[in-house]
Amino acid sequence: MFVMENKRDLRGRIAHVLLYAPNRFPIVDFLADDDQMTLSKGFEQLHQGVEIAYPSSKFVGDAWDSKRKNLHAILDKAHALFKKRSPKKHNAARLLLDEFDRMIF
Repeated sequence: MFVMENKRDLRGRIAHVLLYAPNRFPIVDFLADDDQMTLSKGFEQLHQGVEIAYPSSKFVGDAWDSKRKNLHAILDKAHALFKKRSPKKHNAARLLLDEFDRMIF
């Protein structure tokens, strides 16, 4: 399974989700079926990435809490748009690139 340790890993996970969402994630032959990447697992990892970018132990205060909440809200909205599989997939991708990625990097 993919492990994120730093912002560079997070950027790679964003790119991976954008490339394969909503349902084109490649099958990795050495992983069990339950361990294969899915849209939901990708977004779980992106949520974990918020803690990598803005660790709650390091960034304390209302402004940082607000930023983390905003990042999680953006991810929730993008995830919902991808799950709908609407023809406007670019809206979900735009949220990840223009909002989430921009706020972190």
